[in-house]
Amino acid sequence: MGEQRAYLSLLVPVDFRRNFEAFAEKERRKPGSLACALLEWAFEQLQTAGSLTNLLKYHVGKRKPPPL
Repeated sequence: MGEQRAYLSLLVPVDFRRNFEAFAEKERRKPGSLACALLEWAFEQLQTAGSLTNLLKYHVGKRKPPPL
């Protein structure tokens, strides 16, 4: 048996949905599987940062460009 899944509904802007679906198609993925992978990754980042404020403030996992 596979892992159990639960439905999650989100309200997003129409343009975002169109762009997201187009990107998923380009990646040869279903929008739902792409959303699940991104949501799991984002939640891991959020847990590491400790709060949404910290995550947005410090861009956990984002690398700074090397100095010139």
